[in-house]
Amino acid sequence: VNADSDIYTIEDYVAAVKEAGDSWKMGGTGSGQEDSLMTAMLEQEFGIKHTYVPFKGGGAVAKSLVGGHIDSTVNNPSEQMGFWKAGKSRPIAAFTAERLAAFPDVPTMGELGHPMVYTMQRSFVAPPGTPDEAVAYYTSLFEKLAASEEWKTYTSEKALLPDILTGDELQAYFMEERELHRAILTQTGEIGS
Repeated sequence: VNADSDIYTIEDYVAAVKEAGDSWKMGGTGSGQEDSLMTAMLEQEFGIKHTYVPFKGGGAVAKSLVGGHIDSTVNNPSEQMGFWKAGKSRPIAAFTAERLAAFPDVPTMGELGHPMVYTMQRSFVAPPGTPDEAVAYYTSLFEKLAASEEWKTYTSEKALLPDILTGDELQAYFMEERELHRAILTQTGEIGS
């Protein structure tokens, strides 16, 4: 939320959204994407309703929050980091399984009694039939990158949760995430069961 708001806790947030009714504006990136899914999760968990305002990117969302054009966002921490450091925005909860090192005082939704975890994935994938030598080359390249101090520093400073999965392990993760998304979309009414 904007640092000028009176919202400090998830309870404050839910009360403010309920009081505002349909006029509460939640900004996010696109419709049907991660931010709108998380907004739907919040609505279902707390019985609240937002007016969802989609933007083309996280930077525009962050600027709109501190500019007072929207009331809240579920922005990636890295997109909000500069404004938070400048005292312009206030994180109230994380949708991670554990607290983020960059925000040690911000509780997770689970800690607050709401088992809501959402992990955004970013992956490099290749089409079926990619030559084994190419797969081995890029796998090695990304493993070296993930092990580098520069990458570890970057991900820590940007409040990103780095992980590297390859091959069958990555495929299993994709299948698990597909089922988790199906459950979220079914629970929130975005798709039928």
